[in-house]
Amino acid sequence: MAELEEGESLGWISTLWGLQQKKLTTSERNLNAMSQTISPIELLTIEEAARWCHISPNTLNYLRLQRRFAPAIRVGRRVFFKPSDLNDWLEAQREVLE
Repeated sequence: MAELEEGESLGWISTLWGLQQKKLTTSERNLNAMSQTISPIELLTIEEAARWCHISPNTLNYLRLQRRFAPAIRVGRRVFFKPSDLNDWLEAQREVLE
């Protein structure tokens, strides 16, 4: 069987078997490039953040409303926390013994 040159297709056979590669639009190429360079931020819900810090969700909300907790990220009506912010808050809670 003869090998194909670059850019050459099998015509109707490749179409029949779905072997023809889909041409990407500019926005799809941009999205693919962004997804390879930008990693998503891991966000935790209130329940997950409370488990992370070994406290109850009620205690977390109480501390948050008094502005004594790690900074939150609001997305609409939902509240999220970054694990790195939680770790920083936990370190700040360390007791200093003299």
